Amino acid sequence: MTKSISKFIKDLCFLEKSEGNEFVLSSGEKSRYYIDIKSANLRPAGNQILSEYLYNVSLEFGEIDTIGAVVLGGCALAIGLSIYVYQHTGKAYNVVNIRKVPKDHGSTKKTIEQPFLDSTNRRILIIEDVVTTGNSSIAAAYELEKENFNVAGILSVVDRRKEKLEMLDKYKFKALTTLEDIINAK
Repeated sequence: MTKSISKFIKDLCFLEKSEGNEFVLSSGEKSRYYIDIKSANLRPAGNQILSEYLYNVSLEFGEIDTIGAVVLGGCALAIGLSIYVYQHTGKAYNVVNIRKVPKDHGSTKKTIEQPFLDSTNRRILIIEDVVTTGNSSIAAAYELEKENFNVAGILSVVDRRKEKLEMLDKYKFKALTTLEDIINAK
């Protein structure tokens, strides 16, 4: 690929407002900058590009057998990554969706949607679109551990945290790019 991930995101997903006219992020924080990964990820070519980048970085987390998606931003990313891995390696990574709150409809009232009867010792990598505080990712990891998943770490497309640490709580963390790299991409 010739275009950097930062430039790709800037071209397709980046919105900027003038000073004093900020976006309100899902974390509640206000920002002049908004990154809508879904605007790239819901396009077949965009999903393919993001999946390739995610796959290459996912290798840094060691052997995994499941991909976790924090609803909603991580869902299409996780499915795209699962398909990409299967097409390129033959490995079948199932996808697990983690809700912030249990479903209020249906009979199961689940927080975690999964294809497994037994999730014991499944090694899962959590996928996010954008991490601002990391609170949603950490909460998802705790929910997965309650269901006996072994959380390998958290992988986000964009890290917009103010303090860039290699850990989110006790979990290894990686991102494809940062807000600063997107702003400066040419």
